[in-house]
Amino acid sequence: MKDELKRAVENEDEEGLIQCLDFSNQNKFETDSFEYIEKLLIATWHGQHEDLVNTIYLESLRDDRFVEPIVNIALNRETFRW
Repeated sequence: MKDELKRAVENEDEEGLIQCLDFSNQNKFETDSFEYIEKLLIATWHGQHEDLVNTIYLESLRDDRFVEPIVNIALNRETFRW
């Protein structure tokens, strides 16, 4: 999963990101993917922030790096939820 996620981030590929977040990929995110999840949380080139937050919650992905970007998403609705 890390390679697919990395490719989606580097290419700013929303379709690739959607495929990574697909329900069939549940439980496939490992800690080595967290740096890309963090980058995706702060990126404005895609509209998948709510799905990212859902994935973090549903898969119990825990990392302090996620806290500030998630708060930022919640407080800046117009930037991250369109």
